[in-house]
Amino acid sequence: MAGTTSNVIVGAAEIGVGTWGAGTTLSSTTGIDPIWSALKTAVSTGKDYRGWINDATTPKSLTVGGQTLSVSDVGLTQEGVEVSYSPDYGEVEVDQLLDAARLFKQKMSVQVKTTFAEATLENLVIVWDDPQTPVGTTEKSIYVKPGTLGDAPSERVLFFVGPAPAGSSTLGNAKQRVYVASRAVSMEASAHSLRRNEATVFPVTFRLLPDTTSSYSAYGKIVDITG
Repeated sequence: MAGTTSNVIVGAAEIGVGTWGAGTTLSSTTGIDPIWSALKTAVSTGKDYRGWINDATTPKSLTVGGQTLSVSDVGLTQEGVEVSYSPDYGEVEVDQLLDAARLFKQKMSVQVKTTFAEATLENLVIVWDDPQTPVGTTEKSIYVKPGTLGDAPSERVLFFVGPAPAGSSTLGNAKQRVYVASRAVSMEASAHSLRRNEATVFPVTFRLLPDTTSSYSAYGKIVDITG
């Protein structure tokens, strides 16, 4: 069987998390496609999406549909990023076949998992789905809050950039695969330890929700930048 070794991808991703300004709600002007267009414009020079996110040690701003999206790099990670695409199918059984005659999709979920290796308060509030913003210089703090009845999760924009198949491109910065999700929610339990001989890390799982303002009501968009 013929194959192309340049299509074999190895390498971790750079991860950025975007937070909307107060009062912003997802619309046709702030969905996946407008977010991608704004990002593409911001990273037009050199097409270095990984570098753009990596440079967001202080939040960088994207203007999307007249709204401000503040994007921060989460820094170092462990064990890369895992994307799980989980369809659930029902079936119709018939007597004559002793098996299913038809399958139909009855449920769907997409998740993104990673581990934040930089145990900052900024990363902790993302993992805990907390809208607090740690502030201060010599003393920075957050509260461990119980929440209130009827609390809704915070929806964030998730960016991660890893290597793309090399193909025939000769542009080093251009061989990147960009993932964009407009509705990412951290909604699973997360635990971290403070141990004598191990780093404190923050495992996080984001559940992606469909963006009904986009084509196909998509969970996100994946773009290979190859030239």
